[in-house]
Amino acid sequence: MVTTYVDVTIRNPADPQRSWTGKFLVDTGAFDSLVPRGRLESIGLEPRGSRDYVLADGNPALTPAPPRRPPDCARPC
Repeated sequence: MVTTYVDVTIRNPADPQRSWTGKFLVDTGAFDSLVPRGRLESIGLEPRGSRDYVLADGNPALTPAPPRRPPDCARPC
């Protein structure tokens, strides 16, 4: 089995100059991608809540929900 990674850049839609680039594992069966909270906060994004997940090993994980899209974001953010 081959493991594939991609570099992903996440930008703050309200301030596109603020961004973070990280290496993400490609998982074709995943519904969500998780980004370390500190990385999001470093570019000015704050969580709007949390979600419950169950990890592959069966352990529960509570994670912050994704940041809310700013109301002035006219294009897909």
